[in-house]
Amino acid sequence: DGAQQKPAADFLPAIWRGHDGGVYGFGWGDAQVLLCAVFFALHVVLVGRLMARSKSPLQISCLQYGAVTMAALCGVFAFESPTLSGLQDALPALLYAGIASGGIAYTLQMVAQQYAPPSDTAVILSSESVFAAIGGYILLNERISATGMAGCALIIAAILMVELAPLIRRRKFIPQV
Repeated sequence: DGAQQKPAADFLPAIWRGHDGGVYGFGWGDAQVLLCAVFFALHVVLVGRLMARSKSPLQISCLQYGAVTMAALCGVFAFESPTLSGLQDALPALLYAGIASGGIAYTLQMVAQQYAPPSDTAVILSSESVFAAIGGYILLNERISATGMAGCALIIAAILMVELAPLIRRRKFIPQV
């Protein structure tokens, strides 16, 4: 999979071009996004290894949710001043983010990673921002800047490179004319 891992570096300029903060500055928020991307890549690799060994995605998902819940609670009490009324106000959003957005999505990812190698999973997940931008444009009438379009194009190019480069190297890729 070395051939598939090398183009992963092509996603960095794509992410850089995809944000609207401009191309001349690298701020604290950009550093946080990059750090999150690194940790998410590690997450994909570790889940792939766990799924290859255990074959029990629901059990691993439950352990992951428990660990994340405990870490989040520690963060709440360390950095916030939670109140009962604040919790009641935020409960619908917390439940949606925790169950629908996080719980279902990450469980499905773990189930899928039983059958797909981490490199393929990373390629699929890296297209999320492109589909989010397209969905925002279609459903929410949001605008995509030229920089954002360039970032989307770089992400698509990197995905194509990862998927097509091994085929070209093996000379099994014959273009249809």
